[in-house]
Amino acid sequence: MFWLEPQPVDFMSIAVAAEPCFPTERALRLTQAKLHTKERAPGAQTYDAIQNGVMVSFSTTPDEKCVSYIHIELDR
Repeated sequence: MFWLEPQPVDFMSIAVAAEPCFPTERALRLTQAKLHTKERAPGAQTYDAIQNGVMVSFSTTPDEKCVSYIHIELDR
């Protein structure tokens, strides 16, 4: 699934297929993202990376092994 915000376009969201799994560890290595919240909660996690004025966030599956969503937007 792909969502592109209507004009003016300033973000997009992408749902990632469960199979094959895109490993959370690989996404963390590629993006150097940090946990979205200060306190870790059980279940799915969200990570953020900001570089060159763009924020890339991704969410994991509840078991935290795979990426489930990617969100890309301008850093405000």
